[in-house]
Formats: sequence, C-alpha cells, structure tokens
Amino acid sequence: GMITPLGVGSITLVASTFGDVNYTPTAAHQEIIIHPATPQLTLELNRRLDVDATVSAVVKTSAVKGGGAVHYAITAGTGNAEVDANTGSVKGLKVGTIILTATTAGDKNYYASSISKTFTIGQNTPILSIESATRLGVGDTLSAKVKSTAGEGGGAIRYSILGGSGL
Repeated sequence: GMITPLGVGSITLVASTFGDVNYTPTAAHQEIIIHPATPQLTLELNRRLDVDATVSAVVKTSAVKGGGAVHYAITAGTGNAEVDANTGSVKGLKVGTIILTATTAGDKNYYASSISKTFTIGQNTPILSIESATRLGVGDTLSAKVKSTAGEGGGAIRYSILGGSGL
C-alpha cells in the first residue's frame, strides 16, 4: 500500500494476514517517523510582462497543505521592475530581463524553499490621444496637444498631415 503523510510526527504501520487453511493469522508492526519535507516550487507569470504593465506571479507547490507564506523579490537583471513582496504583483519599468525569486517561509511540516526564474520585460505600445480643437479658421494657428500613456517616455512625438480638402 501507499502512504501519504499529511503532517510531521510518527505512525505505526500494521501489515496483517487473515490466514488460510495452512497458516494462522499474523501481523507485523513498524514505526515510521515523518519528518518535514522540502516542497518543489514552480514559478510563472499569468501573462506577458511589458513596460508599465502589471502581472501576477503564480507559485505552485508540491506541499500537500501548508508550507508557509510566499514572499517575492527581484534579485537581478538588465531590466527593471517592482514587485509586491506579499502578493507577487509585478510591474515592468524598463525593457530587459529580471530574475524573480519566490520563497516559501516553511512551517512545522515543510522546510523553507525558493525558486528563481528569469523573465523578459518587453516594450509596450503607448496610446496617444490628440486633445486639440477640432475646428480652425483659415489663417489661424493651432497648437496641437497630445497625451501619451507613456508619460515622459515613448520617444519624441512627430506630427504630420494626412491630407484633406483644407490644404
């Protein structure tokens, strides 16, 4: 038979037979000490990580139950991101790679465990909106106003006229 312990401690395993016409019933006993285990972890992001995007780190563990709280940290990389140490929410700040580490605290049944994985932060596509007047008199001038979701980033804004009958 298979035994899957759910907690630290000890159990007594009993194997027995009912006997038959040639043998009497019998039993054997063995004490089994159950010690803490080190859980195996996997670490993924719930979707692609881009600059200014926020994603969630997802940790899966082999711990049957428990294992302690999970904490997150960015330990290195060529890119830049910020992570909420308790929730695993990751926001990309600069294109490149980051090394994200997730650590379980451990508890009475499981040792602390950690996993590190490299993720790539990609470029994001900013959304531009033109907030200038939509009417202009002949001979008047218009100062075009543009907003970008990239804030101060995203590169210089270039203006051009696509054509029309008012040229």
